[in-house]
Amino acid sequence: EKLLIDAIMELRDKNLLKGLQDLGGGGLACAAAEMAEKGGTGVCLQLETVPLKVPNMEGWEILVSESQERMLAIVAPENVETVVNIISKYELPVAVVGEVTNDGMFIATYRGKTIADIQASFVVNGFPEPKREFKKPEGNVVQQNRMSMESPFEILEKMLTNPDLGSRSPVYQQYDQHVQGNTIISPGLGAGAIMLPNGTVLTMAAGTNSYVVGLNPYFGAQLATLEVVRKIWALGSDCIGMVDSLNFGNPEIPESYHEFVEAIKGIAEFSHKAEVPIVGGNVSLYNETHDDGLSKKILPSPFVGLVGHIPNDSVLLPHLQEENTTIYLIGPHDGRLLGSQLARYFDVPVEQEFTVDYEMELKTASFIKKLPSTCNVVPVGRGGMMRTLAKWTVESGMGITLEDSLDLDNPRFAFGEHAPRYLVGVKQDETKRFEELASQMEVNFEKIGRVNTTQCLEYGSVIAKLEQLEPKWQKPIQEALTL
Repeated sequence: EKLLIDAIMELRDKNLLKGLQDLGGGGLACAAAEMAEKGGTGVCLQLETVPLKVPNMEGWEILVSESQERMLAIVAPENVETVVNIISKYELPVAVVGEVTNDGMFIATYRGKTIADIQASFVVNGFPEPKREFKKPEGNVVQQNRMSMESPFEILEKMLTNPDLGSRSPVYQQYDQHVQGNTIISPGLGAGAIMLPNGTVLTMAAGTNSYVVGLNPYFGAQLATLEVVRKIWALGSDCIGMVDSLNFGNPEIPESYHEFVEAIKGIAEFSHKAEVPIVGGNVSLYNETHDDGLSKKILPSPFVGLVGHIPNDSVLLPHLQEENTTIYLIGPHDGRLLGSQLARYFDVPVEQEFTVDYEMELKTASFIKKLPSTCNVVPVGRGGMMRTLAKWTVESGMGITLEDSLDLDNPRFAFGEHAPRYLVGVKQDETKRFEELASQMEVNFEKIGRVNTTQCLEYGSVIAKLEQLEPKWQKPIQEALTL
């Protein structure tokens, strides 16, 4: 894959490509037909010239076989030899498999036999769009037996030991995150960031929240995507694009199709309101079986990946680095409990309806972009402020003393989610400027604590040592992956 990318970059830099498309779903058939249709041309393929991984394939199999490591390039005749030599230099298979025509036809032959002879526009647009029924499902999310509410730190401990909320490090630490030495922010605390050769910073984050999407596919898809984009915004970054991977049940079943349709509408609403273009994606359907009349399917899971950009190296590092740093909560005082992890596992009253406030989301993101690079910012994510604080301290290796006046018994304040709330670490000599900027931009802020020297999360007489929090945070996924 890396060699293929390098070869394509060289061809691009030398201006040797007239067109390029990956051979994903549908293989050569889709790639060639789509390129011809978009270009207003035709194409004629000679399938016997296609390099094969598996011998003795039929012509139609070659035409539709899929692979993630192949590209179809359109090259001017006078440049073919140069292109072949460049690709061969990278020790990659390469072949001339056909030519562009001017008759609008999609033609494929195999050893003298015609496999396909049809208009390219029909291949791309001719399939009739199915008319499917959809119906709102009743109780899609089977709610587990909720636990009784306890003290904030007892709830936090149970959240940290829950595999749904534990550290993902046992997964991502299996891979090298520092290839080529350009990583600025490693995985583990919000978005990642790398330095590009021209000195700019590329930020990235990915995820989904199938629980909240299952409760309400339209609003849930928006809230799940906002949960991811806040990680980008927390670095002081613009978000410049996104891709999605739509994982759903059987679209022939009205209730499952309803989830699919509503989630797409929700992602589209986010794209328009947040002005983040969707540049690609894929779909996985039919993740559903029926046994003895009972449906078993995955929760609707629109997984999204977002990319951001900072034109210089002034990225806001998330990890706490300095003692006595003042910790602020910015954004609404309370989060929401409907669709929260607290409401998922604990018996607590919740709101009746979902809401999304894009104006507040964008205003808070704009404020973060104006902060000096000495600030440390993390979004309040799944599990609310308390879980975010615990994760922040463990990942940073520094403790926090919370203000005695905080009302942690207010579940919306301590564990609320789905709102533009962020935790910001501000150095002592910058707090005045921070508060002035927040007031000027009409962004709510409140001082909730400071970084301490004890490596503990402290609240009055309650002390949670990081050495006790860390194993609770790290073990659930590790144990789940251990055979």
